[in-house]
Amino acid sequence: MEFDGVVVVEPRYFVRQEEFAGTLYTSLTRANRELVVVHSKPLPESLTQR
Repeated sequence: MEFDGVVVVEPRYFVRQEEFAGTLYTSLTRANRELVVVHSKPLPESLTQR
């Protein structure tokens, strides 16, 4: 399933499963046109720029 727009709220609180595979990864990869990540807490290390 894919969507034109996806909003992910507080990705830090997603359940971590096998490094990065799981609900967060699925949520981040379903957007066709626009992805919005809303957070007030620090982002998970896997989402920060390197």
